[in-house]
Amino acid sequence: MQKRWFEIVMTELNIVYSSFKLLYVIFILSMANRMGGEDWNKKRQQAQPYINKIRSLLEKKTRWIEQVGFLRRCRKEDLMPKGLRVGFPSNMEKSEYGQRLKRRSEKKIIKRAISDLFVKIKHAEIDIGKLNLHLLQELGFELFENGKYEGT
Repeated sequence: MQKRWFEIVMTELNIVYSSFKLLYVIFILSMANRMGGEDWNKKRQQAQPYINKIRSLLEKKTRWIEQVGFLRRCRKEDLMPKGLRVGFPSNMEKSEYGQRLKRRSEKKIIKRAISDLFVKIKHAEIDIGKLNLHLLQELGFELFENGKYEGT
């Protein structure tokens, strides 16, 4: 239980840290605009769509991580969310075989849902890395240290 709590806290801290880094870059770009320089204003305007996309991907990734935690708890406690329940004919559900079949198929569904969420998280991390690389190479801005996003 302690280990699980620690993982949740570390996940939340990493998300908050990533958000602060993003806000820092946005703040720096805005301050550069006030300090003068037409070039900075153009760069900021060019970078803003990429920063917005990275921010939305980080928000999606956060939701997906929360969903994975929820589905894992459901699987551990042998519960099934309403949206993932399997419907069987009532005469089949009454038999022991029907109950086993339903339980097995629901476990497979929840396992697949968790797997799909991990795939989405991985694709989001790849997209964030690509956008950050584009910002670094084309515009000279780096949102994450070493040009690599180290998310959870």
